[in-house]
Amino acid sequence: MNNLGSTHLKAGVMLGLVLGCMHAIWSALVATGWGQAVMDFLFWLHMISPAWKVQPFEPTIALFLILATATIGFVTGCLASVFWGLMSPAR
Repeated sequence: MNNLGSTHLKAGVMLGLVLGCMHAIWSALVATGWGQAVMDFLFWLHMISPAWKVQPFEPTIALFLILATATIGFVTGCLASVFWGLMSPAR
């Protein structure tokens, strides 16, 4: 594989990891019972009245959330890297 393709994959992996880890942390907060308190605090910081209630933890849904967001992040990172390369001046 050439260096250019490797760069696109690296961008995809990094964004996939970031989004997957963020949602893994969220799932851990929900599992430990801290999800609602964190969400209420973040809404308070933004001067928003919370309108949602955190549901009880479901391991299957949490796993799907993490895998789905990591996959979306990977695809988005790869595509963003490709488009960035297309918009960059030729070397």
